[in-house]
Amino acid sequence: MQFHHLSTEVRQRFTTDEPHLENVKFSDFIIDGYSLHKRLEKYDLVPSLGDNTKEYQEEMISYFLLQKPHPLLWYRAPILVCPECGDLGCGFISAKLDRKDNLVIWSDFYKDNYQFKINIGPFYFRWDQYCEVIKSTLTD
Repeated sequence: MQFHHLSTEVRQRFTTDEPHLENVKFSDFIIDGYSLHKRLEKYDLVPSLGDNTKEYQEEMISYFLLQKPHPLLWYRAPILVCPECGDLGCGFISAKLDRKDNLVIWSDFYKDNYQFKINIGPFYFRWDQYCEVIKSTLTD
């Protein structure tokens, strides 16, 4: 098993086709040096951690840290969500999150409610480094 390196980078999604919509800031997941947002950009979604209300950010972080299950997805987390509102009803990509000792695994990526499987992963992260990266996405 190969451990992957996770980091984040604050990015913006600029809308050119709908100028009335606000540009969106988000914390892009960088896995082994590659942007997950860029890798999945054809779905027109953004990573779910980033510039939103503090309550929303804290809620999302709690799912990623497996502190509680997501109310609709259980032990899956919405990895990418609608760039405008973050609502799952607009579309999302989720992954199953598992923790085994000092390891967290992202696997079984799906679009919406199992509409179709996305063939990426699984990704294996060291728990301590993973927690530090996920917590660092909380902004004021």
